[in-house]
Amino acid sequence: MEVTMSAKGRYGFVGLGQMGGNVVKSIHAKGYSVIAANTAQSDLDSLDIPEESKYHILGGYGSSKERKKAKQLLAENNCENFDLLVNEIEERFKDCKVIFIVGSSGGGSGSAIAPAIKMRLQAETDKIICVVTCTPDDNASMKEYMNCYEFFQELETIECGGATFFIDNN
Repeated sequence: MEVTMSAKGRYGFVGLGQMGGNVVKSIHAKGYSVIAANTAQSDLDSLDIPEESKYHILGGYGSSKERKKAKQLLAENNCENFDLLVNEIEERFKDCKVIFIVGSSGGGSGSAIAPAIKMRLQAETDKIICVVTCTPDDNASMKEYMNCYEFFQELETIECGGATFFIDNN
């Protein structure tokens, strides 16, 4: 007898930062499995998703569009935060075929964490890892554009893997 999996069981969604969290909140409302991770507990508290789907990066009070700050939080304690987050993603989505990593290219948490998560998941799993992002809008600060530039520099160094999808931010 052949066992089939519904579309909702094939895909997992990881929202990183404020933008990623807001997107996966909408995806969760459609019945998909999600995780929202952020350096700001207040951003996680605003999401209408189950508490077990929220992951606060320890020691964080938000990145305020500072990629370096988000990366430092992940690297603290011998990368314990990073390892715990990756382990949570791998466990939650062990039966999924595709994992979508969702985060803003111009923000702090999402733009800093997404490339590292993609690289690690590709190395440790047999999943297709895709990135869903948005570029800064027309009124964005120079900081957001610099974050976007650094985000794509890191993303393009990752070989193979799934597609990158863009959400229009204007």
